[in-house]
Amino acid sequence: MFPAPDALSSSQFLTNSHNVNKTDEMTLIVIDGSWKNARTMNAALPGWIPRVKLSTSSRANFTNMRKHSKDDRVSTMSAFLHLLDELGESKDVTDPLSEALELAISRFYEQTKKPICRVINKPPSERISKRQKATAEDREMNVDR
Repeated sequence: MFPAPDALSSSQFLTNSHNVNKTDEMTLIVIDGSWKNARTMNAALPGWIPRVKLSTSSRANFTNMRKHSKDDRVSTMSAFLHLLDELGESKDVTDPLSEALELAISRFYEQTKKPICRVINKPPSERISKRQKATAEDREMNVDR
């Protein structure tokens, strides 16, 4: 699973003639690391291994531990769960994994006391710095007086 330019969507992967039937077992290679490390690991894999990308990736369905500048970026585990869903894996398999992910994330927030990343983060060009936000709040307070 890697969003390479030549990666197949999950539906293309399932219908591609050189892939296994839906009833057969398949092995998925899930690359986990920073984007730079993931690109390096992807390049090291043999070219005959098909790359698969998500077609429905959305952070709205998951709580994340990190902020992302693009709304289609999700954690590796979230992406893996999306892919399993797109490949038609049963809820008997995906629900326990999803529950384990949510438990890990909730424990992370309990321990770190960080604010929960539930909202899709704005791209850098649309972000407001703390200084800009403070200046805007000061202006609002002066207008109210």
